[in-house]
Amino acid sequence: MRRTARDKRPPVKPVERIELSEKHFNVRLVVVVVLLAIGAALIAKTVIGLLRADPGWQVVEVDSAEYESSAPEFVFYYQVGSSGVPAGIEYRQISKLYTETAVKAFRLFHRSELFEDEHNLAYLNRHPNETVEVPPVLYDALSQMVEGGNRAIYLAPVYAEYQNLFFCSYDYEAENYDPRVNAETAEYVAQVLRFAGDPDMVDLELLGGGKVRLKVAGEYQRFAAEMAVDAYLDFFWLKNAFITDYLADVMEENGYTHGTISSYDGFCRDLDDRGTVFSFDLRDLSDGTVYPVGTMEYTGLKSVVAFRTYPVYDLDVQHYYQWESGELRHPYIDPADGLCKSAMNDLVGYSGELGCAQTALRMAKVFIAEEVDEDLLRQLPEQGVEYICFTDRVLRHSDGNLRVSGLYNKNGVQYRMELAA
Repeated sequence: MRRTARDKRPPVKPVERIELSEKHFNVRLVVVVVLLAIGAALIAKTVIGLLRADPGWQVVEVDSAEYESSAPEFVFYYQVGSSGVPAGIEYRQISKLYTETAVKAFRLFHRSELFEDEHNLAYLNRHPNETVEVPPVLYDALSQMVEGGNRAIYLAPVYAEYQNLFFCSYDYEAENYDPRVNAETAEYVAQVLRFAGDPDMVDLELLGGGKVRLKVAGEYQRFAAEMAVDAYLDFFWLKNAFITDYLADVMEENGYTHGTISSYDGFCRDLDDRGTVFSFDLRDLSDGTVYPVGTMEYTGLKSVVAFRTYPVYDLDVQHYYQWESGELRHPYIDPADGLCKSAMNDLVGYSGELGCAQTALRMAKVFIAEEVDEDLLRQLPEQGVEYICFTDRVLRHSDGNLRVSGLYNKNGVQYRMELAA
C-alpha cells in the first residue's frame, strides 16, 4: 500500500546550490533541471503557453492531462524552429507525438494495471502459460532481458516489498518490509527467489513475431495465489531506461532530432548530432555529503545513465528509504539474494552506440555488488560503455577525451581526475 512519505533525502546540507548558467541555458542539460522543469511547468503553465510559439529551446509538455502518462517522470527539451518549420507549428506537432508516446509507454510497461485492447506487461502477468502477442517495443524490452540472461525481471514480488518499504513514512512501518531487518520478510523473499531463480518455475519464452509465453509452474501459481502476488514480471528500476529509449526512438523515427530526453531517475538520450554541447552534473556521496563534483560536457548522440544510492528529487520517494540511523535503501536489488546492494555510491556510464537500457544492463553487473570488481569495471569500455566513478574524492574515468568543468575544490575538499588504467 502506498503511503505519504516524509522527506527522505540525506540529512546533509548541500555544499553549494547547483544552477543553470544563463550563458549556456540553451545547451546545458543539468540533472537538477528535471525537478525544476516539472515544478515550473506546473506553476507557470500560462507563461510556457506563451513561449510555445517562440523559436529556441523549450520544455515540451504533453498536450492533454486526460490520460495518465510517463511524462511526469521525464523532461523533454527541444529546439523548436531550428528545422525550418515555424516554431509554434513544430511545437504542437512534437507535443502531440510526445503525448501519444508517453501515454503508450505508461500503459505498456505497467506491471499490474490492464488497459482496454492493450497487451501490456500486466496482461502478460495475468495470462501465464498462454501465447500472447505484445507490441514491438515491449517485445524488444523483454528480449533484451531474456537474451542477456538477466533474471531480475522475475523479481516482481520482491520489488513489491521494496515499494512498500520506500513509501513508508517511519521506521516502525519500514520494519515490516525490509528483508535486512524483518525475519519474516526475509523468509518470504527467500521463497520468492527459489521460484524466480529457477527457469523450471518461471521463464519467459520468446516465440518471434512479437509473441511470448510466460511459463509459470503450478507450484508457483499456487504460492502466488496464497500470497496475493499480482505480478511475476516487473522491470522496476529499469523501466524508465526502456521508456527513455522508446521516447527517443519514436522522436528520431519521425525526424525530430534537435532535442534531449531525460528521466528523474538517471536515464538520458540525446538526439542532437549537430555538435550541440550538452552537460551532465556529476555528484558524489562522500562522508554523508553530496558533493557537486563537476560538469561533464559532451557532444553527439549519447545515452547517459547515472546510478546513485541516495535520493535527490521528490519523485525519489518511489525508490529510496532512509532509516533514522542514516542507512539508505535503494532499488538496485541483487537477484541472488533479494537485497539492495551497491559497490559504490555513484556510477555514471555513457555510450554513443547503445541505448539507455543496454547501457544500464551492462553497468548493473558492476554496480549491484558488495564491492567493486575491477575486472568487470575495466570491461565496460570494451562493451561500448565509458564510465565515471569516485574513490576517495578521485574522479576515475575510462574516457581519455572526457571533459569535466568546475571540478570541486572548496573548504578543504578537493576532487581530482584520474584516467583508469
